[in-house]
Amino acid sequence: MVIYSAVFASAFAFIIQTWAQSFMSATTVAIVLTMEYIFAAVFGIVLAHESLTWRTIVGGLCMTVGLYLVILFDDNSDPHPTIKHEKIPS
Repeated sequence: MVIYSAVFASAFAFIIQTWAQSFMSATTVAIVLTMEYIFAAVFGIVLAHESLTWRTIVGGLCMTVGLYLVILFDDNSDPHPTIKHEKIPS
């Protein structure tokens, strides 16, 4: 029963994630996926009581600054991209 729940819960989550990403720009999707590491570190420190070291702090700051710079200098950040459908010649 546990395996059944894990497989279908993961499959459902991936389907929803893929569907939601289809409405975002490629840069936004990349940023969201990169933020997973930062969230994992924060939840690990808060919930699992992992140690917070200077190495973790500096790494998190570097990633956060890098993500901010990507957002700041992104020219293609269209929150509502238009989907162009091409007609298939018959």
